[in-house]
Amino acid sequence: MGAVTLRAAVWGAAVTVGLVACGGSGEEGADTAVAPTTASPPVSAGSPSPSATTAAAPRSCTATPVAASGSFHLKGVQVATDATTVTVTYQWSGMVPQTGAVLWSVTASAADGSRPRRLGFKIIEGQSSLFVSGFSAGQYDDFLSIAEMEPHRLVTEFSATAVTDLGAGWRWRATLTVAGTVIDQCTPD
Repeated sequence: MGAVTLRAAVWGAAVTVGLVACGGSGEEGADTAVAPTTASPPVSAGSPSPSATTAAAPRSCTATPVAASGSFHLKGVQVATDATTVTVTYQWSGMVPQTGAVLWSVTASAADGSRPRRLGFKIIEGQSSLFVSGFSAGQYDDFLSIAEMEPHRLVTEFSATAVTDLGAGWRWRATLTVAGTVIDQCTPD
């Protein structure tokens, strides 16, 4: 299947927007600091273009299996930020399950572990949604989120306002969840 793009305006704490194509979702952490620098995040062909101004060096991690899931496993995750955007790129092996629920997510928190929230993408029985959850309703202004899925790759973009209150040095951890069970996780070094 070719690339599938989802664009959603997010109001308040979360949003669910339907998408046709793909398959699968689940749940789940926060662990590595993101500090501002002046480097621009890399942009690959077919990925949404992050805005470039002040950026944090992209941080990445290699996933560790936590539970058996056949051949479908997260290989790695990269998080890149700039003044307006948080871009999360997931790569995996195997085929996305066509039934049940699959969730790709990053849990972000302040450097001290406070104020956690989840930025993610889920597919449940073929219906997709892009979401931000875990903060007080009404705490943020409206913002646009984007997801682009290709075979073995998912790129999600969220407004930087989703993590602004976490301050410099915010931390993150990524997980892949299938049918409610975390099967892979990764935390940057």
